[in-house]
Amino acid sequence: MLNFSQARITKLSIHHTGNKSTGGKLTLSTSPYPLHEEWLESLMKNYFLQPFKEPFFHHFDGEKNAVQQSIDKIWDSKGADFHKQSRQIATLLYDSSTHQRIKAGEVFIVMFEDCMIEDELVQAIGIFKSENKSTFLKVIANEEQFELNTDTGINIQKLDKGCLVFNSEKEKGYKVCIVDNTSKIQDALYWKGDFLGVKMSDSSYYTTMQYMDIVKHFSEDVLSPKNQVPREDQLHFLKKSGEFFQQNDAFDLNDFKKEVIIEPEVSDAFDEYVASFSEERDVVVSDHFQISAPAVEKNATRFFKSVLKLDKNFHVYVHGNADYIERGFDRDKSLNYYKLYYREER
Repeated sequence: MLNFSQARITKLSIHHTGNKSTGGKLTLSTSPYPLHEEWLESLMKNYFLQPFKEPFFHHFDGEKNAVQQSIDKIWDSKGADFHKQSRQIATLLYDSSTHQRIKAGEVFIVMFEDCMIEDELVQAIGIFKSENKSTFLKVIANEEQFELNTDTGINIQKLDKGCLVFNSEKEKGYKVCIVDNTSKIQDALYWKGDFLGVKMSDSSYYTTMQYMDIVKHFSEDVLSPKNQVPREDQLHFLKKSGEFFQQNDAFDLNDFKKEVIIEPEVSDAFDEYVASFSEERDVVVSDHFQISAPAVEKNATRFFKSVLKLDKNFHVYVHGNADYIERGFDRDKSLNYYKLYYREER
């Protein structure tokens, strides 16, 4: 669990990296940025930390990892080497920006105090990059008239790329969380791979969350009405999936297929979807793992919500057998309908 309610920004350095392969420049600031205004710290803290909602942990992939070495020096010096190492981190990012599609942008290196991670207060080093600019409309009062103007800047409601390195589990390569809200195509994976050089944690919490995410998106992308799959079948799949995660201590793909999927054609489609998910996100999806009860308890409702939302008139919550739901179309009224079969009213 991540909690940033007590977190404080104690150091901030800002640099700019261009695309090295296309002649873009690297601009390094000479000193840290002074954060004297409380409102500015609050705004920056929200911009940097708000996207990190779930503890999907990674670790640096080895002692020779250059970013990890800079992080080590910051903490070993108790922050005295912060700005020097921020320049080094920005340089490493610039050296990794060699694909022609990589955009230039500002790089923020930030030191945080009092971040709560799984009931432990720790320091964190944040590395953030802003690649996309937004156009803002400015309304300027001029006596009894108004003037319109535009400006371009960073949209603080959406972080493009981010990384939080927590001062925890140093021997494993630190606990690292990553955000990448830009392109997911292979050439954009430089953030996670070429630059940061991280690998996924093998924690059961992360693996459970990952597979629940796969199941949810499979239901939305494949088992959906747009693919001529009845909505009640989609809900039945989600309900059975939720029960599987709630009732088992370990996940086994073959058992999951036997209990939840059953139909061979759907099973094949699920295998293809998992393979595509693994390739697009550059992750390894395990067929066997221990199911994390806290992950299921916290997120089962969000992932496996079984609700038929019928216009703005009705919400039908499906808790039981989807065979007791019948869907049809009334030609006289030109409306869809559901029939619900039951034995008694409670």
